[in-house]
Amino acid sequence: MKFLATVDTEADNQWKSGGRAILSNIEALPRFQHLCEEFGYTPTYFITYEVANSDQAMNTLLPLERGGRAEIGTHLHPWTNPPHFNEEEEHRLMHFPCELADDMLRAKFIVLHERIEERLGHAPSAFRAGRWGVDRRVEALLQEFGYEADCSVTPYVDWKKTVRGGETRALPNFRNASLAPGMLTRSLVEIPMTIVPKSWEFLSTLGANVLGRGSMAVTWCRIFPETAIHELIDVYYEVERRKLPFIQFMVHSSEFIRGGSPYTKTEEALEHLFTTMEEFFDFLRSKGVDGITATQAAKEFKRHL
Repeated sequence: MKFLATVDTEADNQWKSGGRAILSNIEALPRFQHLCEEFGYTPTYFITYEVANSDQAMNTLLPLERGGRAEIGTHLHPWTNPPHFNEEEEHRLMHFPCELADDMLRAKFIVLHERIEERLGHAPSAFRAGRWGVDRRVEALLQEFGYEADCSVTPYVDWKKTVRGGETRALPNFRNASLAPGMLTRSLVEIPMTIVPKSWEFLSTLGANVLGRGSMAVTWCRIFPETAIHELIDVYYEVERRKLPFIQFMVHSSEFIRGGSPYTKTEEALEHLFTTMEEFFDFLRSKGVDGITATQAAKEFKRHL
């Protein structure tokens, strides 16, 4: 088993910002990076358009990527990513990429991909859809542009049931998605987010089908204000039991500052996040779990097919 530390690197508090791209959280990235390096882990930063377009942000991220201390991947937030078809509506609905019309999905993706490529000096090869909104059209674009890793699938989650008014929207349903990585196309590997039922022994398929993001019956490999370290350790043991090759952790960059996210509204919540991350990383290291970036994981998976 190897460990992916992934960061959705984006503007502060997207859900209440009215679409304004404020990037105060970038100043806190070094704290997270230092924590990763302390335990020997190399994070993957999935960046949005506003991050790719910010000199401040890229001055922080590029030295990490060029020094082999991090990977920079692509994170498509349609509502902050040009071209815009209706900015007021986009900021209000914060569309999942899979909701976009074909031409707009392609146009937004290309703008983001090319901006990141320009910044990096090479094409990015790892992707996560904003709001986990991947579909076959997104996968086809990733194949076309040479991506190797997608990290957008959230097993056991039906996003129609977790978003207000989602029943009328074209949102993804991952209720039956596998926890194991797999080939999406001839060269693109899906590395799902690590989300596990809390009790595999007593969950029927029907029960699993109604699990959602906020359900008490599943545990994400991420940290909410109520998350205790033993829950993340339980996730590790479930991944080990199933002999999965990767365990994937995620966090939003906006969570690295107080008030940047609904999950870190207070100083206490912020310190809980970093303390719990440190405890989890220390536990993983004690178990001999090495780190890997998203692209490295995809390459390793393909080598072992």
